[in-house]
Amino acid sequence: MQLTDHKPKIKFIVQASLFNWQGTEDLSFKKIDGEPVIFWVLKKIRDNWHEIPITVALPESDRKISLPISIKKFEKVDFLYGPTTDVLKRINIATREMDDNSYFVRVLGGHLFFSALITKQLISHAYSDLCDWVKPPDDYEIQLTSEVIRVGAIRKLNDYLISNNVKNATSIKISPIHFVCNSAEFNGHKLKKLSRLDKTEKLHIRQLAKKIYLIDRTEINYKKAIRIGNQLTFHYEIASKYINKKSVVFDVACGEGFGTKIISKKSQFVVGADIDPKVLNFANKFNYGNNILYLLANANRIPFTERSFDFITSMETIEHLNRGVSFLKELKRVLKSKGVIAISTPQNRDGKIPVNPHHFREYSLKELIRMISAEFKIEKVIGIKTGRLIIEGDPTGSNTMIIARKV
Repeated sequence: MQLTDHKPKIKFIVQASLFNWQGTEDLSFKKIDGEPVIFWVLKKIRDNWHEIPITVALPESDRKISLPISIKKFEKVDFLYGPTTDVLKRINIATREMDDNSYFVRVLGGHLFFSALITKQLISHAYSDLCDWVKPPDDYEIQLTSEVIRVGAIRKLNDYLISNNVKNATSIKISPIHFVCNSAEFNGHKLKKLSRLDKTEKLHIRQLAKKIYLIDRTEINYKKAIRIGNQLTFHYEIASKYINKKSVVFDVACGEGFGTKIISKKSQFVVGADIDPKVLNFANKFNYGNNILYLLANANRIPFTERSFDFITSMETIEHLNRGVSFLKELKRVLKSKGVIAISTPQNRDGKIPVNPHHFREYSLKELIRMISAEFKIEKVIGIKTGRLIIEGDPTGSNTMIIARKV
């Protein structure tokens, strides 16, 4: 798209980091075909938008680490460092020389597969409507997306947080784009009629993704992890609100046991189960407790008798299984009468062929509710927009968490 004098000015902001909120290597700097993912993101932008400037916005904590030479060779690309836990401020710094009516396109540095075609549709809509923001629906596969935001909207958000006593201000500062796009304070559109990838394209992307999604679980580096942006621990923090000191809890696919340890503080006893003996060894070494037992088990064949547990947590598990319905039936079998389950999983309106090659199937909100309702009574549906951002009353997001009871 060529810019003309009568159109608002625009730039790309690539939000990247050497480490993610879990403290492990971010997708932005994982290698694919010899170059970091962010190199291919920048190349895609430059191949499609020759003249538009790009700012790579990094956290201050990355300043002392040398960036790859290859990503510094692109023309009209500058690099800035801003507060590690305040993405809003980073964006404010990146747009400080732009006027209120200018726009920026936000792309994550790890989103190698963001769609240039969809981004062009978003830009075109912003130019024709002059709204505060344009983005795909919140449950559109997140790895394919970008957002277009008016600079004045992000400044208005900054003023709004300063002048109002906002309870979840920290979550908003980490995920300012998704708050702007879900608040009545701002005028914009979630475009539903977007170009869709066909089956062949999705399969090709999924094959490429194997080069960067090297393990089938997200790990946590406890020394570098930043709690206020860590969605994995957030799931367990939410679940803990529904657990009491008398509860015997089963944590399915517990992995390294970081969540098991969180809920052990609120319960009588927790059994953490996983199919990988290596992660269980780690859990026993670093996430042990007097009321925790780790064991090797298959999620579809749980080695316990009927009605063994008061509460079951299953975080980011069902998408890895090819028998989601039978898995839910198995959870129901080992759950006591009136027992509760807490499940989280990616929310994807078109999840039959997920980008993540370790996910067998991702579910839309409607699909997940239908599956869980067949076995349990749903008590709470939570849509997590991104990170830890929840908009009360809106269950749509990039991640779903459901609290349900056996009746």
